Amino acid sequence: MLTSEFAWALQERGFNYTDARGLDAKQHMAIAIICQPMGRKGLMTRLKEAGITQRQYNTWMKNPIFASIVKRATEDIIENAQPLAHEALIKALEKGDMKAVEYFNQMSGRYNPSREAQLDIQSVLVQVIEIIQRNVKDPVALQNIAAEMQLMAAGQKLSITGEVLNGNDYVPARLTQA
Repeated sequence: MLTSEFAWALQERGFNYTDARGLDAKQHMAIAIICQPMGRKGLMTRLKEAGITQRQYNTWMKNPIFASIVKRATEDIIENAQPLAHEALIKALEKGDMKAVEYFNQMSGRYNPSREAQLDIQSVLVQVIEIIQRNVKDPVALQNIAAEMQLMAAGQKLSITGEVLNGNDYVPARLTQA
């Protein structure tokens, strides 16, 4: 008696039904149709099957109770599909699919292409700092450049360590991940 189908059947027979949360039978039936797991039909097709328009659906989604039920139902679908995703990944790995291998290595933390690019950037920045230190003779300009590099590095969550100017000697700075 608590199912959306029962509520819908009551409403179809002329009984006005709303649950304790304020949702009517049509909304319950719409949720059951909209939130079908593994459905290949698009949302518009499912809305049509539920007998509601896109405008009605959008209005209902502004209702926090309706929206939370739809959200919970769709999140359950995603959570329940996790084993299927793992199985598909394993099958792709068994076939030698290199994209699957790359994804698996990223997922497991063995490979991170953005980290590789970041290391390359760090190497280039260290070289730029060393070039500046060798060629800029004005201590004030050198200190200003160092201060700006520190600000830039802080924005990128990097750290420049070492002294840029030590008396008249230039000491190479080091760039590390902060």
